[in-house]
Amino acid sequence: MIRRSYSVWRVFGVAALLCMSTALSSHGATVILQAFVSFAINDNGNVNPLADGSIVYLFGTDSGTVEDPLEDGNGDLIAQSVQGDNVFLATITIGEGIFSAGTGLFAVAVEVPDNIEYFYIRFFDTDVHPVQGTDIYWGESDAIQRQFIFDGMYQADFNPDDDLYTDQQDNFVVIPEPGTMQLVLLAGFVVVFLSMKLKRKNAVRSEVAL
Repeated sequence: MIRRSYSVWRVFGVAALLCMSTALSSHGATVILQAFVSFAINDNGNVNPLADGSIVYLFGTDSGTVEDPLEDGNGDLIAQSVQGDNVFLATITIGEGIFSAGTGLFAVAVEVPDNIEYFYIRFFDTDVHPVQGTDIYWGESDAIQRQFIFDGMYQADFNPDDDLYTDQQDNFVVIPEPGTMQLVLLAGFVVVFLSMKLKRKNAVRSEVAL
């Protein structure tokens, strides 16, 4: 029994080490980005600010090129998806870091990779995270180059000209992240592994009984 348990935990251990090494290798030097909007992000009528709790996704790009969300093959969009050199960095909510409620603003400090120069946001008229559902209004900012404050600290104002509002409407779906898929596959592998062990054990018992 001890040897069999050790084999199962060894499977978990190898998988965990692989996941940890992948995560560590993907993180280099980081800096703090003060991400904020000087003016409210408005709803689709461009009159009322987005409600507190509405979702904002922060992205980075080396080239300064903003890529739209990917489709899932059925015409629905994936809110956190990226293309080209774009990378997803963080989830922010409207009202976060702001003392006055209902202003459509946010101001947060986010740890980001030091090698990324440009940032942009996608914002949604929904408080559901991950963003999913039908007929969701959303919008996207331009790519903003980070501004130096002092060593290790930068800032980016995503609405300096008071022109951001949810001017698009689409359906959104959620696709499991690679890490989630790896865990699902690992769980399936372990179940199959244990099932095979149990079948072999029962087969040996049956042969002994005969």
